[in-house]
Amino acid sequence: MAPRTASLVTYRSTPTERAHFAIFVPSATDDGQRTLIDVVGFPMAGFSLEFKRNYNPAATQRPHMMYRIGHR
Repeated sequence: MAPRTASLVTYRSTPTERAHFAIFVPSATDDGQRTLIDVVGFPMAGFSLEFKRNYNPAATQRPHMMYRIGHR
């Protein structure tokens, strides 16, 4: 398997808003194929796990930061 770097993505619209976190994993074989692993929901309503395929962080309008968290 080809090496790749996983990243933590943080989204925050304003400095006073709590950040939302997700894991970004690039494809091992095709740089155009990427996956965002995300959990969405609310404590009182419940949460769901989402795998967003072909995700491109550069294409989002949401302010975000990416931090490298692992390399394999």
